[in-house]
This record gives sequence, C-alpha cells and structure tokens, in this order.
Amino acid sequence: MIISHRHRFIFIKTQKTAGTSIEVALSKVVGDDAVVTPVYPPVEGHHPRNFSLPGEPTLDRRWRARHRRQQLSRRLQGRPVAPQPTAYWNHMRLREVLRVAGEERLAGYTTFAFEREPFDKVLSAYRWAIKDDSSPPSLSEWLLSRHPAGRADYLTAESLPVDFDRYSLDGATVGVDHVGRYEQLAGDLAAIVETVGIDPASIELPRTKTTAARGDESGPALGQIDIEVIAKAFSREIACFGFAPPPD
Repeated sequence: MIISHRHRFIFIKTQKTAGTSIEVALSKVVGDDAVVTPVYPPVEGHHPRNFSLPGEPTLDRRWRARHRRQQLSRRLQGRPVAPQPTAYWNHMRLREVLRVAGEERLAGYTTFAFEREPFDKVLSAYRWAIKDDSSPPSLSEWLLSRHPAGRADYLTAESLPVDFDRYSLDGATVGVDHVGRYEQLAGDLAAIVETVGIDPASIELPRTKTTAARGDESGPALGQIDIEVIAKAFSREIACFGFAPPPD
C-alpha cells in the first residue's frame, strides 16, 4: 500500500496482480514523505517508509495514547505486552487507510488498485500455494478446502484471493477512482500515473514473486464445479467488471 502526498494518490495493493512489482516501481518516485508499507519477505528495490504512525501530529499522539491504554489494560490482565502495531500495512483496505490517515486529510487524492480475471487469479494462487508441496492437492481439492470463500488474505485465512473489499467502501460498489487490469498492466499503470503527474517513462516494472519456471503456467484445467466455486466467490467482481469463465 502506498500513499503519495507529493502526487496525491493512494495505491491499494491486491493479491496476485503484480502488486509488489507496482510498489517497487512507484516507491522510487512517490517522495520521501510517502507511506510505503513493507513486504515480506523483503524485495530488492522496495524501500518501505513512514508506515509506523498515521503521519499527522494529532493523529500520531492519539495513536500512541491508544497503544499506551492497550498496554496498560494487558498488564492489568496479566497478559504479555505487545509491540505497538504499525498504522499502515501491506494489503490494507481503502476504508482502513482513510480511517487511519484521516479522510479529510486525503480528500481529493486519486485512488487506484489492480484486478485480475478471477479464474486466472485463482489458478495463480493455487500454483503459488502448492509450489513447495511434494504431494499437492488437486485444484478441485484445494478449492473445496478454502474456508471461508473469500473476503480475506487467501494464505492466512485459507481462502481465495478475493480483493473486492480492499477497494470498495461499502462492500457492493467499487470505491477507488481507477481499477487497472492485470492483463494490461503496463498500459493501465502508465495511464493512471499520468493522471497524477508522474511521467510514465519513469516507471519501470520489475518482475517479483513470480511462479514462472516453477510449474506449468497454463494449467490445470478448470472443471465445471471449479468454475462454479470461483464464480460464487468472485460474484461482485464478475458483476462489476464482466469477467467471463474460460472457454471449454
């Protein structure tokens, strides 16, 4: 996730859409005062900064005071003292960004995210999930093991890479100004950054976190039940963007 005050934009990072590559490219041009959240494991060329506190003196004081109250409560309950959480994190939702940073403070900022055709997106997530598994489940087995079917990070929640709630404010409609397509990543990113005053020629997309060379990028084939499971999980994306299942 990136907030650029120099160029007045917010980039919401989604899953399996080259989000880390976009962050690496943008982090070099967004300004020293930008919020750039860390990625794990760290990636060469990516320089996180200004993510620990909201970034405005009054909000920072409130953030620290709330943490002190939480720590006091934990001590009184005999619970371990936890480190202060960061104000911003990698796959943060737009509404969370606006709440932490202050909606009025970010008024007028251009907001954007990237999305991917959901059937291809799920295949990419499956390939990533099984890349180190010596006896991987079939795609159908993996799909049926996902619970719940979306709305969270697919790795930590054993879900699917559903991101609609990240770039929606109400859970039903698109909340960002622009949704670029992974399938035309370079062109859409160039068009978006140009609207905020960045020269597209200054943006160079690296290739990070790829599963290429780890397996067959074209398979496995989706069965009818697989398609139905994915279509249900990504029903909002399909309704908003008109995604269609792959041909037989």
